[in-house]
Amino acid sequence: MSQQQPSLSPASSPLKSNDLQALRHTTEHVLTFAMQRLYGQERIIMAMGPATEEGFYFDFDTPEEFAVNADMFKKIEKEMKKIISEDLQLKQLQLPLTLLRQVFADNEYKLDWLQEIEKEDEVASLYLMGTAEQIAHDEQLLKTAKTKFDPDQLESFVD
Repeated sequence: MSQQQPSLSPASSPLKSNDLQALRHTTEHVLTFAMQRLYGQERIIMAMGPATEEGFYFDFDTPEEFAVNADMFKKIEKEMKKIISEDLQLKQLQLPLTLLRQVFADNEYKLDWLQEIEKEDEVASLYLMGTAEQIAHDEQLLKTAKTKFDPDQLESFVD
């Protein structure tokens, strides 16, 4: 199994830091959803994808030899733009950890993350966007169109 990390170049933004973190985190979810739409949820196994000081990244795993390359960027960027234009609502559900463990029972990365959330005594939320499910404990924007993100800024995929 291989892990890839798409990352976003920093963009100048007048947003406050909390708003910028929410934008980056939400945009990571858009990237995740785009990857899963294009290549399938069976092929793109969500790992981690937090917002960072520089932008965000999305780690994923695959059950097969699968490598993202520069030629795939345009297709991914196009799908991200499509998702953003769909103006999908993000729905936040705060659920008990036992239920979240059932939702992500087949994802060792999400189960590890839930264990860390429990150790830190933090609250985990399940965010629904279209048909995608993500665990998060940071703030998110309420709709994909609010990301005001230009996917042409995707920077790199790192092995």
